[in-house]
This record gives sequence, C-alpha cells and structure tokens, in this order.
Amino acid sequence: GITNTPDTTRAYDATTSKLLLKATNAGQPGFDITPVWPQTIVHGIRVYTSSDSISRDPTYFILSGWNDVNGEWQVIAEGALSLPSGRNSHTNPLGYITSSTPTQGDPNFYHKEVLFENTQLYSKYRVIFPGKERCVSQVELPGVLVQEGPAPGPSPTTTPAPVPPPTSAPVSAPVSAPVPDPTSAPTLNPTLAPLPDPTSAPTPAPSPAPTEAPVLSPPPSNTGPTGT
Repeated sequence: GITNTPDTTRAYDATTSKLLLKATNAGQPGFDITPVWPQTIVHGIRVYTSSDSISRDPTYFILSGWNDVNGEWQVIAEGALSLPSGRNSHTNPLGYITSSTPTQGDPNFYHKEVLFENTQLYSKYRVIFPGKERCVSQVELPGVLVQEGPAPGPSPTTTPAPVPPPTSAPVSAPVSAPVPDPTSAPTLNPTLAPLPDPTSAPTPAPSPAPTEAPVLSPPPSNTGPTGT
C-alpha cells in the first residue's frame, strides 16, 4: 500500500509546488492517480526535483497499473532514479507552472525521465518511492490516450473481417463488324456478251437484179419539106 498523505494532487498539478511523501506503518511513500481519459498506455515516468534537500529525493520507483479486467494492481515498471542536483524552487504555494508534452519534459525545470516498454491499457496508476521520506515537485507519466478500443487491460487480438473485393460492372468486349473471308466470298465471273454464231447468222436476201430502164428513141425530127 501507500501512505495517504493530504494533498497528493500536488504531485501532478503541473506546477513545481513541493510534495513531501512520508512512509507510515500502512505503506510506503507514494500516491494514486486516475487520469481523466478512461484508457491510457503509459511508457515512461518523469520526476521533477523539489526545493527540498537532495537527501529526500527518490532513488527508486515502482509504477503499477490497475484495470477492471484483472481487478488488481500490476507492476508496469520499476528501477533506480538518479535525479539532478538542481532544485526547482517556488515562491508561492502553487509554484511555477510546468509545460511539457507526451514526448518531452519541460526543459526549464530539473527533472529525470525514465522510458520503458508497455503496451497494456490501464485506467489508473500507482507511484511508489520506497524509503522513509521522499520529496518531489512534479511527477509525469508520458504515454498515449486511447481513443477507442477494448476495456482497460491486455489488448485482445482481433481478426479483421474480410473485405470483399469491389464489384466492377462487367466490361463488354467491343463487337467488331465481321470481316468477310476473302476465300469464302463468291467470285463473280464477268458476263460476256454472246458472240453470234456465224453458222447461225441469217443469210441475207439476194439483191434484186437491176431493172433496165427502156431506151427511149429520140422523137422524130419535125422537119417540113424543104421548099424549092
């Protein structure tokens, strides 16, 4: 378990306000956090130093996740921490506002980042810093928000439904006009005018003999008697 010290939200309020975590008989210094997003995948932890002494810096972390499938805390990652010696000071109870992204911590403040492999979905997390007293100003759990998917827990392997191939309208082959086969086309012989058979030609009628015109004798001279 962890020690339920007051105001543990300072550990993740995006400021450099100091949070002192103390161990009790109930457990070790730490806190629980429930992200606003219902399903997340965490792949790292960032710890920002406080304005307290270095002797209270955490030197080891244990990060666990909870999902509704198993109904118990599961250790995601754990390991040694070596925070920088620089201190993140604050001049008011809320401290300075930090600005970080899922891929990069705020470079304006001293912190240590540890990355690890994780593909499991969880709905809440528990951070423990073993020891008697541990002091931090900010703890971040970089990761990704899961838009849609199964309930928090191991992601089941799903087989995508087969996608039928698109139905294309049948393409009609172009119909070509039949090409006549030159060998099958009837060959037309030229029709020649029949030649007359000389043996069958009609015999021309003989020409009539010319009729001789009668020779007319000259009329007698009408000469009278010569007078003496």
